[in-house]
Amino acid sequence: MGERSLPARIILLGEQSDQLQAGNIGPDRLPFPGYRQWLSSLTLDGEGVRVAVVDTGVDDSHPALVGRVVTRTNYGALPGGTDVEGHGTSVAGALGGEPPPDEDGHDHLGFSYGLGVAPAVELVDINFSSITKGSGEPVDLLALLGDVHESGAAISNGSWHTTTYEQYSTESALWDAAVRDASVEKADDQPLLMVFAAGNSGEEPTPGNNDGNIASTTQAKNIISVGATSSGGTATPLRPSDPDIVYGYSSKGPTFDFRIFPTLVAPGGNTFTARADLGALSVGACVPALFSPVRYHMCGGTSMAAPHVSGAGALIHQWWKRTHSDPPSPAMVKAILVNGAQDLGTPDIPNNTEGWGRVNLRNVFADQPIVYHDQNQILTDPDDTRSYLIEVADPARPLKITLAWTDAPALAGAPLTLVNDLDLHLEQLDGEGQVIGQWHGNVFEDGWSIHGSEADRFNNLEGIHLQAPQPGRYRITIRAHNLPGDALPNNTDPNDQDYALVIRNARAP
Repeated sequence: MGERSLPARIILLGEQSDQLQAGNIGPDRLPFPGYRQWLSSLTLDGEGVRVAVVDTGVDDSHPALVGRVVTRTNYGALPGGTDVEGHGTSVAGALGGEPPPDEDGHDHLGFSYGLGVAPAVELVDINFSSITKGSGEPVDLLALLGDVHESGAAISNGSWHTTTYEQYSTESALWDAAVRDASVEKADDQPLLMVFAAGNSGEEPTPGNNDGNIASTTQAKNIISVGATSSGGTATPLRPSDPDIVYGYSSKGPTFDFRIFPTLVAPGGNTFTARADLGALSVGACVPALFSPVRYHMCGGTSMAAPHVSGAGALIHQWWKRTHSDPPSPAMVKAILVNGAQDLGTPDIPNNTEGWGRVNLRNVFADQPIVYHDQNQILTDPDDTRSYLIEVADPARPLKITLAWTDAPALAGAPLTLVNDLDLHLEQLDGEGQVIGQWHGNVFEDGWSIHGSEADRFNNLEGIHLQAPQPGRYRITIRAHNLPGDALPNNTDPNDQDYALVIRNARAP
């Protein structure tokens, strides 16, 4: 990423990072006010979607969070709504804060203080900080998952990790299983989209040796791991910040078994958000900002990036349910976010700094032909295939294909965590139906797919991006290279795998 001359801004605001993630950026490459209006034009705000904030508590006496917490599970002795550490309230504000309209909450540039990504989302407060940082007792992760599921949450935000930096563990496997089924005590699957902060240990790890960068929590493969970018401004007029920069502290990949890490990045640095009453000074990564109301402060870290993605997931849930009887699977939400993500700086995705790029909600909700297939096909044997014929809708736009699948958990300590290995394959066809070009998933150069014969044997997330697709027909094939695992434990087949597929700028022929 080359040197750039960027304008300075005095302070950063919650709305500014929302607009950056929405892709509402001006010619100066900085976001502008108007996030509420943009959501209104889409008739989206997260209403009716529950997101669990698994953290230090949510102080819903805050003006931007009053009445927003619909249910609580509090592991400690303090009364519900108490956040003595402050972290959970700040996370909740970034995710779904909605300052009251009669509050004087705008700066001189017109940005709203403390406005969250999904300002009408229903918040679930899962306060387990008294266990992790108070009594010192180990966390009962199964109980925690049960509480999240019983709350009715579709999404769980974890801006934390619970174990040491090590390879794939029993905890990693637990999260992978929970994405498919968060409650083994109930019949059928109880899916849960799990979003975790990538971590703030940004040194580059050595492949095959995690080397202190990625915690076991985020070694899981079915979750969405989120790194942190700048929020598109600066805390002082002397230090302008490039909105396309991934912060150095943001943990980087690959995972110990060579998977791409993180999944995505989102605004996380200098995010203006809600400040808990009792925990106002206890969050080390948060500081008061000049000219701001007393109940807000400026926070940084991947802890702030994760709720931006959880909020984006809530908007996708609300939007999806308008035309579908069932909510989107976690794999589908991941595929939608990845498919619409924006490559930062020099084209080079996917990589182990930004993953598949920064979330761009304008792309996600773009008015263009997009085809979705959400876990409606099941592969049951090696070499089993499913194929789809498409036509490029507009040759002037990229063709982007994203395949994601919720894989069976691996064994703790496994040297390779991918269990069921699927391949994404694209063929260009001539007028006679003969193959005249082909591409494999995750074979990229300079941010775009290139011809190559090597299939990905590590990731359960694959993409093909053609920058300038030729007009005509293409055939997409999903092939089961190997299916040793039971990815759908609640049916009778011991070896099976479904998947989510998103195809942008395409239509059925």
